[in-house]
Amino acid sequence: MDRLKKMNGKRKKFKAKLPVPLPLRTLTSVVLVMVLALALILPIFKAKPVLAANAIPKILNYQARITDSSSVPVADGALNIKIAIYDALSGGNCLYTLRGTCGTPVSFSATSTSGIFSILIGDSTQNALPDDLFDGDDRYLGITIESDSEMTPRKRIAAAP
Repeated sequence: MDRLKKMNGKRKKFKAKLPVPLPLRTLTSVVLVMVLALALILPIFKAKPVLAANAIPKILNYQARITDSSSVPVADGALNIKIAIYDALSGGNCLYTLRGTCGTPVSFSATSTSGIFSILIGDSTQNALPDDLFDGDDRYLGITIESDSEMTPRKRIAAAP
């Protein structure tokens, strides 16, 4: 496309400037950089799968309010308590005890405030909860305070929502 243009009274030929095509190597490099950039950026927007926790802690939190026969909270201080887990509401088999063995349970000392005490069953200072403890049907918690006999009825252990 030749055009004529008047400059200082002279006609001069010139060619219209068209975009200069990029050399193939430069064009390939630009495309490659764009593809790499997209490959790095797109995973940011991709939904990530939800991962489960590595392991569920094998600890049960238990809190109780201890009262005397008149329903008055016991005095503040230390209480000797035995905790066991059974496979039945009464009788049945002992499957776990906090300290010692099912045949010879050992009490632990818990501090009572206004009759309330709290314990983490299976924590590092007690017997660990066995992996298969909850593989069966219902499980029941047995509590013995001081020299009294085990409280009745045993408390059924259930999962919280």
